[in-house]
Amino acid sequence: MNKTLRKLSHLLPRRIWAQIFILIALLVVIPLVVLGSLLINTSEKAIKSSIFHNRRELAIHTAREVKEHFLGAKKSLIVMSSILGRLHSDSWRQETALIELTSRNPIFLRISSIDLNGDEIATSSLGKTLQNRNNEEGFKQARNGEFFISKVSISNDYIPMLTMALPIIEKGYIKAVLMADVNLRGIWDIVDSIKLGQSGQAFIVDQEGRYIAHPDKKLVLKNSKPIYKDVVKAVLSQETGSLVKEDINNKHLISYAPVGDLPWGLIIMQPGKEAFAFSRVMMVQSWILILLSIAAAVVISFI
Repeated sequence: MNKTLRKLSHLLPRRIWAQIFILIALLVVIPLVVLGSLLINTSEKAIKSSIFHNRRELAIHTAREVKEHFLGAKKSLIVMSSILGRLHSDSWRQETALIELTSRNPIFLRISSIDLNGDEIATSSLGKTLQNRNNEEGFKQARNGEFFISKVSISNDYIPMLTMALPIIEKGYIKAVLMADVNLRGIWDIVDSIKLGQSGQAFIVDQEGRYIAHPDKKLVLKNSKPIYKDVVKAVLSQETGSLVKEDINNKHLISYAPVGDLPWGLIIMQPGKEAFAFSRVMMVQSWILILLSIAAAVVISFI
């Protein structure tokens, strides 16, 4: 009888400890894991949503900056066309005005005023022979009263450029055409200024999906196109957004925005590992905290 009581007295603390351990597991460990998982998932979604929003806003802001850079040149040409409309056919005065405009705005490579037959009246390029531009599409559209913007091309000096043309109007009638070759190097500088981690980059595509601005200039010179054709299609359809795309090697966070009413789209792309690095750090730290809390609960149960 005494031996049995002594055995029970030894077993009783173990049973109590086991019950306490089970009780702690049920009331502390499991709720900590469940609550921690919910909080981590909620926090991770909130952080990713914030990253998506910030990248989208960056794309919109950069696209607006590109648009303003281009609109500055367009407004200068509109003002010049109104001035030339009051200078009649005085080639010397027109030449003086065109040279002054290019000296104040390096974005213009060459500006010409052209009569309705396609013959240049004056140009900002001194010493160069005047040309007939009757067969150029820009001249034809401007002569019909339309504002013309050509596709982006690369000059012999490896400068990205396009041509703009608009009518010169005098007393309500089209009397001539103003055409300008515009230097887009400033747009390259805007794109190159976007720095996101080690590998993030921004680029601009034209209406054909070709790179017209990219940190890797070789891609522009080769008329290369991005691999994500659906993103290009979306941004050229005047859509704005952020999404994650996955290829064979990596996931990428991609944000995009149209460049105003121009047929261009700005796209920002960054590897997912870089874009969501903070989210992963937060998740790891949270799980470490949960595991330490569980370990502390177990130690307390032993004590």
